Amino acid sequence: LSNGNTIRGLQIVGFTVAGIALERGASDNHIGGDRGIGTGPLGQGNLISGNGDFGIALWDEGTSFNTIQGNSIFSHTRDGIHCNGVSYNLIRDNVIGLNESVGIYLSWVADGHNTVTANFIGTNAGGETPLGNRFAGVLVDQTDSNVIGSGNIIAFNGAGIRFWANTPNNTVTQNSIHDNREPGSYSESRRPGIDVTGAGDPRRISPLILDFDLQAGNLTGLACANCIVELFSDSEDEGGIFENQATADGTGFFSFSKGVAFTGPYLTATATGPDGTTEFSRPTRGTSGITTFQEGNTLAKLRLQTKPSVELAENRISLNYDQLWELDNIGAEDLLEEVTTLGVKRFDTSIHEVESPINWAAGSELSVSATVDLFIDDLIANGVAVNFDLYFWDKDGHANGEELSTPRFQTEEQIQDFLDYVRFIVSHFKGRVQYYTIWGEPDNCGDSPQSGGNIKCIEPLDYINLAEQTIPVIRELDPQAKIGLAPVVLFFGRDWLSTLLESDVIAQFDVIKTHPFYDAAPDIDFANDDGVTFADYYYEYPSLVQDIQQTASAHGFQGEYWGTDLTWWDEGNPNKTLGQPWPSHTETEGVKYMMRVIVMQLGLDGSSGVSVVSNTRWIYPRVRNLTTVMAGASPDSLAVEIESAATNIMSYGFTLPDGERLLALWTNGVAVDDDPGVNTTLTFPGLSASKVTGVDVLDGFEQEMVFETETGDLVIRNLLVKDYPIIVRLAD
Repeated sequence: LSNGNTIRGLQIVGFTVAGIALERGASDNHIGGDRGIGTGPLGQGNLISGNGDFGIALWDEGTSFNTIQGNSIFSHTRDGIHCNGVSYNLIRDNVIGLNESVGIYLSWVADGHNTVTANFIGTNAGGETPLGNRFAGVLVDQTDSNVIGSGNIIAFNGAGIRFWANTPNNTVTQNSIHDNREPGSYSESRRPGIDVTGAGDPRRISPLILDFDLQAGNLTGLACANCIVELFSDSEDEGGIFENQATADGTGFFSFSKGVAFTGPYLTATATGPDGTTEFSRPTRGTSGITTFQEGNTLAKLRLQTKPSVELAENRISLNYDQLWELDNIGAEDLLEEVTTLGVKRFDTSIHEVESPINWAAGSELSVSATVDLFIDDLIANGVAVNFDLYFWDKDGHANGEELSTPRFQTEEQIQDFLDYVRFIVSHFKGRVQYYTIWGEPDNCGDSPQSGGNIKCIEPLDYINLAEQTIPVIRELDPQAKIGLAPVVLFFGRDWLSTLLESDVIAQFDVIKTHPFYDAAPDIDFANDDGVTFADYYYEYPSLVQDIQQTASAHGFQGEYWGTDLTWWDEGNPNKTLGQPWPSHTETEGVKYMMRVIVMQLGLDGSSGVSVVSNTRWIYPRVRNLTTVMAGASPDSLAVEIESAATNIMSYGFTLPDGERLLALWTNGVAVDDDPGVNTTLTFPGLSASKVTGVDVLDGFEQEMVFETETGDLVIRNLLVKDYPIIVRLAD
């Protein structure tokens, strides 16, 4: 503890914990100074390098009004500048790089009021040489009311700025944030320039740029009401060049005219309001654009207001999460927020591992942790139904030296061990868990580590035998529970599924589940052993679902069809490292395919389940839009005549509980990052409406549509049908 000290022009290297520490209320100290004054290589600044945990550490309440200026901090095992519990400090004009954790850490203080300005975080003092901090340039955790900006260059780090839990009212303003990547990761994929943890955090809802013209320097958009919107040019999806700022009105609408051309090539935006600063918006594409779904419509556009699960009617959309057995209390709280904020009404999970590697030392499978029990109760309280995929690896037997033979369940001993597990699980969760699925991906019988090395494999006839013994056990213990058929990877497992669909046991199931889409899309010609390409499969999928439903019905099945674990692998998805022999999509393309298939599944009277391993940064808010818009929707024939130059329009009709009608439609070809749409006229014979609203579930806005009535028919002209679902809502 010491106040009013000045430390300048030194080299501080090789200390065990921190090069310099300010603690126990130390205040009014100056560490460094103006790098342009003095004869040393850093002027008044200090060189602080190669220390144990931190370059400079500030600890404890009352450690305040200190200035950290003009220093270079490199190569520490944790943070360059570590601020824990401190307030009203100034971090200015430092060069901070090559740290194993983060450049600057701000944490654990209410009303922090620390200011981070004009630093080079992840670069040299010229801003061009990468010196990235491994995890993040700036990490903010458990603190509020800090300001990051102006004038920081935050580049080449694992992420630009990360906000962890309990970080409201922090402001990020007028910085250059660009080229942040996950160093040393698979493909060194891009990470967010600003990354906010917490699904329910309003800062996850970034602004939307509606109309823009790079050359003219004009744009309009939507953000939070009365927020300050900052506009940036970037070569990707961050904010490399600060352009200027605008203020949104009470509806969230904002506009800006620079008077000269934007730098480009893309534009992004953040918004700062009472909750703090949002993540960056989705970047624009092209030199100009108009975000609309009806040409000439000048009516106001409004942000779509999404709802949590507990406020939504059944939407038949689920989230898949296979690691329930790994949850601790904090992880369970975070996952609950993610599930319920997403708005899904079903949760598809397993209480134990679903494939290799198996943690054989984890103890008996005949137990349930208190964390999992509470998590399941919380889901139910939030209106979310639970499905358990029943997997059993006999860890007790393994501990006693027994070998796990594969294919599975070819002996009565294995079946009886599984039934004991089923009895325990169903008895424990009776009246709480609504669905049980007997196993998963039993068709996965390859030898590779990626396929589980046969550990999941069950031959079709063995599965029939297993199901015939398991179903009566579940029915006896919990007559209200519904039972699902083990999902196969449908692109590869049609023969396995066909055997089950044509068997007598299929009538005993309540749900037929499949895993229908792992990256299958119309632009990929990868083929399975039958010569069917992803492209062929994508286009035939609706008829394939109908064939499954008809075949099962013919053999006595009267239940539901679920297509779950939907995943499209973009460059940010770890599954890319599995070596799949087909190309990945961009984030936006993957999102569009995901949205198409969710709506397609619902239109085919099925349920959809998205995978939590998908790149949630872009997929999550779009699924959130769909769970709200499709709440209560049931498929219904909706007579409509479509007049368009596009020949590949896919459409599905729905009815809502209040009698409103929905029409979802899109062009069903190859998805692209920026699709201008195809001008289309919709005619609904004999239908009237008092109001027609268009909902863009990709960009998250809605707008009243211009329509007319001609000889008793409702007509909508100049609709721009794009390569992702547009929802037309008809209110009578």
